[in-house]
Order: sequence, then C-alpha cells, then structure tokens
Amino acid sequence: MKDVYEEQLKNYDFIFAHASYVVNYDYVTAIRHNCLHIKTKGGPTSLPISRNKKDEARNRHIAILRRRRGI
Repeated sequence: MKDVYEEQLKNYDFIFAHASYVVNYDYVTAIRHNCLHIKTKGGPTSLPISRNKKDEARNRHIAILRRRRGI
C-alpha cells in the first residue's frame, strides 16, 4: 500500500492514514484525535490513524486544505 501511495496517489490528494487505509481528501470531514472522519455512502464513519502516520496525516490534510483555499 505504501508504494502505491507514494508512486501514484500522493499527487492526487490522498491521505495515508494507516497501513491499511488510504483515503481521498474529498471524503474527509475532519481529523480528530487519532481518527480520520470520513463520509461514505453508508453514512459517516471513522478510521483509525496509526501513531506512525498521525503527524503525516495531519500535515497532509492541512497542506491540501491550504492549497485548495489558495492560502
């Protein structure tokens, strides 16, 4: 999963939150504590953010948000 993220998805606003989860930024509603809150067809859900990915996921979320808002 890490290789796919680094080589293909990182340039397209995906967040690598856990060894098993890569999430499209467009579906992220919030990052709180150690969870990535996302919207799905079945309704809102939360995915865990691993300790190793916590800072990276938060920084990536902020960077995408700033770029899209032109900050």
